[in-house]
Amino acid sequence: MAMLYETLLHSPGMNDTVKISLGITRKNALILAHVIELGIDGQKGKEGDLLVGNEDVDILAGIMDEVLAKAGLRETNERLKGLRSKT
Repeated sequence: MAMLYETLLHSPGMNDTVKISLGITRKNALILAHVIELGIDGQKGKEGDLLVGNEDVDILAGIMDEVLAKAGLRETNERLKGLRSKT
């Protein structure tokens, strides 16, 4: 499966920029940010198994931050992260 993803990620046109307009609820924006964060955290420390490079991880983190900012949930997400780290 990793080889299939690797092949798809290196296919022609995969580095082309696309514009995506999302109309989602704040609830779904918070869930999306959390899913991105889980994926990023899952990639840390797996140098040999990485499907994406550090540059791509940084881009995804930026997308997560932008989604939270546009939804007005950046502070809420930080508080939730604080609560998760205490449990």
